[in-house]
Amino acid sequence: MAFTSAIRGAAVSRELRSIDRVSKLLFKDHTSDHGGEFRRVLEERRGVFMLRLHSMLGIFKLSRQLLCDWREAVFRGEEAYEEADDSEFKALFATWIPVAERFRQRADFYARHHVPIDRSVLEDLKMYIEESSRILQAWSKPGLSTAFSLRTRRLSRAAEMKLLALKEIG
Repeated sequence: MAFTSAIRGAAVSRELRSIDRVSKLLFKDHTSDHGGEFRRVLEERRGVFMLRLHSMLGIFKLSRQLLCDWREAVFRGEEAYEEADDSEFKALFATWIPVAERFRQRADFYARHHVPIDRSVLEDLKMYIEESSRILQAWSKPGLSTAFSLRTRRLSRAAEMKLLALKEIG
């Protein structure tokens, strides 16, 4: 895996695990209502829930973009295909789905208790869960382009120096 892809993938994976741990603590139910205390606790937790939900949506978008960039880099011959990279990206989506489902269930819980949650954010969450499932179902390893013209061309150091010299002259 290229150095930048490894760092980005590891950072995304670390953040996803962090959100997963925090969500398990945040989503504990308080079923008894002591004079409106339950509603107050839900209102307080909604803000943190929404912050984490937006993070989950951002993680999905970043993961999808990293996957597309990696697949394109392999296709263009900029990066060699490695089974470990493939497994890491696949695991990222496979991990994201159950965490996102827990967020969807919590959003349903808030709705049942009349705590307002932005509908557009919930629609995005549902759409991203479906897209993640489709990505995993259609998973195939990326391949190097058979069309040489679609591969990224690299200049030798000597050719690069000639171009720089021509640029300075011209």
